[in-house]
Amino acid sequence: MATLKQITANRANAKRSTGPKTPEGKAASSQNATRHGALAQTICLEAEDKPRFEALLATFTDQFQPRNPAEARLVESLAIARWHRMRLWAVQKATFEIEMASIPDTADSAPVRAALAFRKLADQSNALQLLQRSDTAHERQYNRAFNILMKLQASNPAPPRCPPPLPASRIRDIRHSAARIDHSAKRSQFAGQPEPRQLWSGPRKRCNFLR
Repeated sequence: MATLKQITANRANAKRSTGPKTPEGKAASSQNATRHGALAQTICLEAEDKPRFEALLATFTDQFQPRNPAEARLVESLAIARWHRMRLWAVQKATFEIEMASIPDTADSAPVRAALAFRKLADQSNALQLLQRSDTAHERQYNRAFNILMKLQASNPAPPRCPPPLPASRIRDIRHSAARIDHSAKRSQFAGQPEPRQLWSGPRKRCNFLR
């Protein structure tokens, strides 16, 4: 399992990343939209929002910046596991609402009706247990993919990105500005002091030892 220090470092690197730089990386990145759309067709149900899944996958891709097909498949596993959990939460909500609709309106309040629906589902159906087990399985799937991805990126960290070199004209401008600042600083340092030739403007006196 990746350490907290490794996870924090990889997250920081992902935030500083500006995208792929190599021709291979740019070519792979250009196909992201196509791959995301194809995966959405496979994962999403007919009534589900495919652009929302594509946006979720794009968010994970931007965050973790996969550098090879293995890392890309792990990022897809993260998005799929998250999507499945979101689907289960929607199913759980719909299950409660269906059961609550069958309870007479004579119940005191909505929380009471929800409690009655929960008790009925727990006593007469295994739907809640199945939903909980499925949710736990997808959570494990997410955590497993995340840990493997962190290990891969920690074992082969991306090289630090050096800033591009400044053009020669910009370097000359910087040196010229630095020289002017240095000259101004020296002038202000001696401002108000007499010139060197004024220091001995008084009458000269012969020293006794020269007589």
